[in-house]
Amino acid sequence: METILALLRKYKELIKYGFWGAVATVVNIGTFHVCYDLASLSNTASNLIAWLAAMLVAFVTNKLFVFESRNQTFKQNIQEFVSFAGFRLVSEVFDLGIMIWAVDLMHMNAMLWKVIANVIVIALNYLFSKFIIFKKSGNQKAAK
Repeated sequence: METILALLRKYKELIKYGFWGAVATVVNIGTFHVCYDLASLSNTASNLIAWLAAMLVAFVTNKLFVFESRNQTFKQNIQEFVSFAGFRLVSEVFDLGIMIWAVDLMHMNAMLWKVIANVIVIALNYLFSKFIIFKKSGNQKAAK
């Protein structure tokens, strides 16, 4: 039991990221389904709307629960959001490129490729968030 608890403590951040990432992924895929399959919007429009919804959920959950960023000033919070949104836009380019290639050009299953694209995007987003956006300063690390 101690070994399990030690592993949970060691990988706490990654576990939290996985959980909240799954929530954002469900929002992304669910929104895509509603827009693409139910509202009959285009693949590109559906993908962009889904990205926006998931990005907003991911910012709040990553900031508060995963990386526990406690910036106090309005300016710091805005800078963090702009950085987060900018890097999410970079990963969205990968998502959108995969979806255009797979669905529009190759005529493959949209939902299958939406899931595959999300796996790639989740890995990119974790790296961006951990090492760039919510990077802890030496003072923040010492306080923990």
